[in-house]
Amino acid sequence: MQKLIFTKVYSMHFLSILQRSLLIYQWQNIFEIMVISWILYTVIRLLAQDVQKPLLRYFCLYFSIIIIAYSYECSTLQLLILVTAPALLTFFTVIHQETLQKNFVALYRPAISTKKDLWHSHLIQFCQKQASKNQSTAFIIEKKQNLESFLTIGVSCNSTFSPIFFDLLYSSPLVFTEQFLLLQYDGTLRGINTEIQPHTVLHTSTSSDEKELFLSAKTDALILKMDSATLTFTCIHNNKKLPHLSAHTTNTILNTFFEIKTHSLEGTMYADTFHAHHKKTESP
Repeated sequence: MQKLIFTKVYSMHFLSILQRSLLIYQWQNIFEIMVISWILYTVIRLLAQDVQKPLLRYFCLYFSIIIIAYSYECSTLQLLILVTAPALLTFFTVIHQETLQKNFVALYRPAISTKKDLWHSHLIQFCQKQASKNQSTAFIIEKKQNLESFLTIGVSCNSTFSPIFFDLLYSSPLVFTEQFLLLQYDGTLRGINTEIQPHTVLHTSTSSDEKELFLSAKTDALILKMDSATLTFTCIHNNKKLPHLSAHTTNTILNTFFEIKTHSLEGTMYADTFHAHHKKTESP
């Protein structure tokens, strides 16, 4: 009986403490917390798009210093942060202006509707046609992230994908087949004779395979290559290289890349293919 009374008294005491604590936060406080949280989330998501400079790390470090200064009542540090905040924000924006603009565009780029007449299927057929002419093909397919800082584009252009137009391109002596064509997510041709720049953290004599893997690790792009000698495809995406692929498997991988829903059996082929090639690569 005493135990039951003690439990009831303890519960009522706990509820009274909880009620007093909740009364501190009025609806204005909740609204302010929600607005500030949304602003912080948007900024963090924007900064996280940059894979070249640790913008998000600097941002978190700055806010950590603010929290520590106010928690331990460091008045001098608080005043310094308050006075230098506009200058730091201006300096940060100027230094990373180009990167921030690219990331802002990528963050709010609308989703591209996929037509029934899928352009990447025609791209695979075009690669097979060129392979029958003993001509290899190579493409970099850009998704959301801008790739200009990673690439050297020989000729910039803006043309919708067309097998006839691409056939004319590869018949021209101005197009170097050992270099890439840069395509957007919707099939728009953005660049001809495109090369991957060796990054500063890598040695200048980096091989083409290392540069391709580096690009796929640092961006959301996909590299598609067709070897005219073996008549097989190679897909490089997310720091993974899948060589010697058939046209059907390549089409399934591209469907996954373009987030196109297919039959459940085909939907698992990408993972099965990767694991098979991954085990083959790791085996001695």
